[in-house]
Amino acid sequence: MQIHKNLIGYSLSGSGPSVLLFSERKKAVRVEKILKEKISEFVQENHFHCQILSLKVEEDGILESSKEIKI
Repeated sequence: MQIHKNLIGYSLSGSGPSVLLFSERKKAVRVEKILKEKISEFVQENHFHCQILSLKVEEDGILESSKEIKI
C-alpha cells in the first residue's frame, strides 16, 4: 500500500487486527467526527475496548505525528 503525501490517517486498535483509514487533510474534520460517532455507538452497544489514533503524514509520506482521539 502506498501512502500519499499530506494525508491524515486514523488507526483503530482493539483486541483484534488494527484498521487504518486515510483521508485528504481538507476532509479530515468531517471524517474524524463521523468516525468518533460511529465507533462510540459500536463501543457502547458491544462493550468493545479500543484506541483511536490520528496519524499526520508529512509531504514525503513519512509519519509526522500521532495523537489519541478520546471517545
